[in-house]
Amino acid sequence: MKKVTALFIMFFLFLSPGITLAQEDSEPEVYNNETIQQMLEDGAYDSDELNEPEFEQAVFKSKVIKINYSDLEKKETSIDYGFVPYQEITIKPLEGRFKDQEIDITNEAGELNDEFIVLKEGDIIVSYWDNYDEVIVVTGINRSPVLIYTLIAFVLLSIVVLQLKAWKLLLNIALVLTLLVTFVFPQIISGINPLAVTFIAVLIIMFLYSFLINGVNKISLISFMSSMLIIIAACLISYVIVSITKIHGLNGEQLYLLSASDIAQTKTFSSILFVGFVLSVTGLVNTLSFNVAKRTFNQKNDGFFHNLKQNKEHTMAFVNTLMLLIAAISLPLLYFFVQGNNLEMPLWYKFNLDSVTTETVRMLIGGIVLLLTTPITIYLTLLMKKGLKKTD
Repeated sequence: MKKVTALFIMFFLFLSPGITLAQEDSEPEVYNNETIQQMLEDGAYDSDELNEPEFEQAVFKSKVIKINYSDLEKKETSIDYGFVPYQEITIKPLEGRFKDQEIDITNEAGELNDEFIVLKEGDIIVSYWDNYDEVIVVTGINRSPVLIYTLIAFVLLSIVVLQLKAWKLLLNIALVLTLLVTFVFPQIISGINPLAVTFIAVLIIMFLYSFLINGVNKISLISFMSSMLIIIAACLISYVIVSITKIHGLNGEQLYLLSASDIAQTKTFSSILFVGFVLSVTGLVNTLSFNVAKRTFNQKNDGFFHNLKQNKEHTMAFVNTLMLLIAAISLPLLYFFVQGNNLEMPLWYKFNLDSVTTETVRMLIGGIVLLLTTPITIYLTLLMKKGLKKTD
């Protein structure tokens, strides 16, 4: 156990220099009228730029009250945009500055809506407007009611199935989400080393998983220690691969929305992706390690390879579950591989695309981490059993 403790201390010392990487924001320059006049004379600014109105934008819900014209056959409209389906519709905004006005707009794919959505009368849509283009565009269907109803169903089903233990699950989920929003993302955006941030976050999450869900006992302690060792390995593997491949894992819509934000940096995107890699396997690692530790602790045979053989089916089930889950999420990419032959792209080019590389790496890192979980947990469990026998 001393070796395990030493490993934790060494890893924390490795991370500690990165905790001070955040840079203080520089003081903004203050310009007065004389300074601006001098900059105009020097040609640093165009006077028209200074007279531009302040940027305004609005997002609001609208109701489709009429479909005036639809061209869904993907007829060629221009050389620049190729085959573009579109609809001419009339909407009535339900809120905001245009509330209750009847406005004619065009529904088509664009920067805020990568995929064209066929609308019908009565649909509630999300609309966007700004004072630069002075055009209202459709960004998608209003999905909020479906999300709310699904959340209510999840909570009620948790209470019915788990009964009194449901509060542990719901509290754990709430605490993890709060940790991500209030600690992980702000620290990464401010420039803190993502390795340090991820390790601290996972330490807290693993503690909640191990002792809040499973209770305080020997098996939970083994599960917690083995999970942290495995997550250290996951952090190092993910950090190296993300740094080498320079992937960010964002699609076109996400990149557009984040491009105007304060975190529009590829380095920040990659750091968030790195955190995602590690967090995506955290729950599975903890669950697998707990089950392996429990089975190994109750085994009469203390042989390492015997226990490894006893847990191989369990490990295979977890790896298969992870692979199937990621494959299901990545079905559009699999479709691209099937239909991509029409684009005459070589196979290496497809694998080199950011989205394809991201999901491939996510799958492989997850599989590697889960395969490491079983032997490490067995080894720590046998160490604890040996120590307990000596004390007896």
